[in-house]
Amino acid sequence: MAIITPDTPNSESADENRQRRRFACVDGVSTLYKFTPFDTPTRRRWVTEILQPPHRIYFASPSQLNDEFDLRPLMRLPSGIAERELRALLITDAERHWRGQSSVLTAEQIAMCRLRLTTIDMEKFERETEERAHRRIEEHHGVFSLACDLGRIEMWDEYADCRRGLCIHFRGDASSPFGYAQRVLYQAERPILPIPLPEDLIVADRALLTKTAARWEKECEYRLLLFPEAVYDDTGMRLGGRYGYFPPEAIVGITVGTDMPPFDVEFIASVARQLDPPLLVSPSQVDRAAQ
Repeated sequence: MAIITPDTPNSESADENRQRRRFACVDGVSTLYKFTPFDTPTRRRWVTEILQPPHRIYFASPSQLNDEFDLRPLMRLPSGIAERELRALLITDAERHWRGQSSVLTAEQIAMCRLRLTTIDMEKFERETEERAHRRIEEHHGVFSLACDLGRIEMWDEYADCRRGLCIHFRGDASSPFGYAQRVLYQAERPILPIPLPEDLIVADRALLTKTAARWEKECEYRLLLFPEAVYDDTGMRLGGRYGYFPPEAIVGITVGTDMPPFDVEFIASVARQLDPPLLVSPSQVDRAAQ
């Protein structure tokens, strides 16, 4: 998959890359927001890991997201093509992948793979390819989701434990790693990836940035993506496993929910005071009763 960073692909300029990928820093989003509950030891630890050195975020796998179809695109063989021609296309694509593998296949293994592609039922092949892609995405891909609007009551209710949680503010400009979060697309149907995938995989990039239910569009979501070839070094973020380690100046504030328990508010405030420079902790102005 193409590297989703400010790095410039050989085929396009930096400006073209940024415009096509809809980075937050290109869209003029100065601040991005992470809504989160604060109601379990795991979530409290997760928030503390963001706020305290070494400052790290967690990239969630597809199975940890709240939409069962998120990051699970459909995969379909091309229609309107003769089966013999289709099988030849699949064999050619497979040979391209075999040449790029680090471990060389034996002549016998290649012959067996070719034979399978000439005999396997195409519906079964399509289904197996989709299942294999989903396993790979689950194991090697992840997202860190952010919103661009602090004032939506729906976000506080759904993602911040009905205003008992908090929201962490991140800089969205080009000097912050969070400025290279990408805008999520919304459409009525699940994204479809072609089999075989095109070499530049731009369509695969888009599938990881697409949500299929209209109810999610209110989120105005941006995502940092994790995948095997991802490199964020030039943005100031270092990757390690499912974590991204970022500079402290990328955080610019904290808002606590209107119904956050006082002892949790004080805990967040004490953490914020210990930072250098200290972070401002503000009460949310969003209240269901006022809506």
